[in-house]
Amino acid sequence: MIKKLIKVKQLETGIMSGIAAENLVEVKEKLLKLVYKKKQNLNIYLEDFTELVDEDYFQQLDNNLIVLACEEDKDPRVLVSDHVVNQLSRAIEKNMNNINAILSKPEIVQKIKNLSEKLTKSPKCGFSGKEEHPEWFDGCPTVARTKEEFMFKRCQDRIRGYLRSFVMQLKEHSEIACMDYFVVLFKERLKCNMYHGHFFDRSAVDRERYCDESGDFPCQGEEYVPNLNQKSCCYTHIINPYDSKESRVLFSTWNLDHIVERSRTVVPSLIEAWKNRNGRLVNWSYFYDLMFTTKNLRLVHPVCHNKKAHKEHLCDEKYIYV
Repeated sequence: MIKKLIKVKQLETGIMSGIAAENLVEVKEKLLKLVYKKKQNLNIYLEDFTELVDEDYFQQLDNNLIVLACEEDKDPRVLVSDHVVNQLSRAIEKNMNNINAILSKPEIVQKIKNLSEKLTKSPKCGFSGKEEHPEWFDGCPTVARTKEEFMFKRCQDRIRGYLRSFVMQLKEHSEIACMDYFVVLFKERLKCNMYHGHFFDRSAVDRERYCDESGDFPCQGEEYVPNLNQKSCCYTHIINPYDSKESRVLFSTWNLDHIVERSRTVVPSLIEAWKNRNGRLVNWSYFYDLMFTTKNLRLVHPVCHNKKAHKEHLCDEKYIYV
């Protein structure tokens, strides 16, 4: 019998190996001897996760075949997802200052797309507590006891980041007196609104949130039209970070995008409004909404994040002063 040339990807490590074998039994024997180097039952899969169990079927496959191998007690889909998520997580951690450039790379976009397609909602999606779904909390830098609490705090972190950026931008205009007045007002309202953590909290009642009660977040990209009952952007991007660790990590790459840009438009317009007020009262609530609320923040998948200048979206002059 002619030996088949086979390329085997070891899912636990991502290592590719080349072997020649006459049958499935020999494939497993060689993998155990040359790659795994230990006694272990293996499963062999095609790239679409079809498990190879029948010898006659194996013999009908082409030469130079690519197969996936993993230990019998492991799920190949989970291993593939973990590998991609870990790569993405490392890239994010090492390049936080250049995250948009990284996520724009075609290979990263494709990895996100492929992983999203592989993920299906697990039976544990509806679980909330750490004791019910401990693997969801694996690697979480938090003492949160529930998924909802964790997501609430992650959203607060994003909103606090916008406040910090606002304060830093004001420092560039220290010659303008009394601008700290707005910082005080914004902080007081943010505290009253608990820094809008409910935006990501699926259990929030009678509060604005970007998800439904199950935790599904639709992308609100350029083509998203809520009043047409559209469930997602034109690419139908949707994610549920409550479902699994992998989904939670992927969700961190989604952006809260200011329609009227915060740094290029909102803050400069507020500064100009203060300088040119001539006895009028600046409508600080309007600027607060533009910086921190769903009136101007949309949640978008990295592919749908418009990183160009939003020149068509400006502050509405009729709301600048009270």
